[in-house]
Amino acid sequence: MDSLATKRTPKAVQEALQNPPREIGDTYDKAMQRIEATNDDDRKIAMNFLLWIAFSARPLSVAEVEHASAISDRATDVEQDEILGAGDLTSLCAGLVIIDASEIVRFVHLSAQRYFTENRE
Repeated sequence: MDSLATKRTPKAVQEALQNPPREIGDTYDKAMQRIEATNDDDRKIAMNFLLWIAFSARPLSVAEVEHASAISDRATDVEQDEILGAGDLTSLCAGLVIIDASEIVRFVHLSAQRYFTENRE
């Protein structure tokens, strides 16, 4: 559904609905293409965020992902003025990540988690 948001005309929406992705992996490939088409800063933030979610040892809370977003390879501590809100982080991820009712950040579906942990090269 997130891919429909980029359609500007009723005809474009209709065409997208008539040609849905054939497999779930294709859906995630298209989401990744949308992320890759963004500016360099947003793409880097989104990719780091997706990696945190995909490879964390346990589900992460909103506060944890917000603080993780502020960590850089040259920092020794969380840089407070670099913290991005979880809503901003999820909006960069083309519908792949959500915040659930218990304030846990997770992939929209288990198949999305598998897409990143099993199929990414």
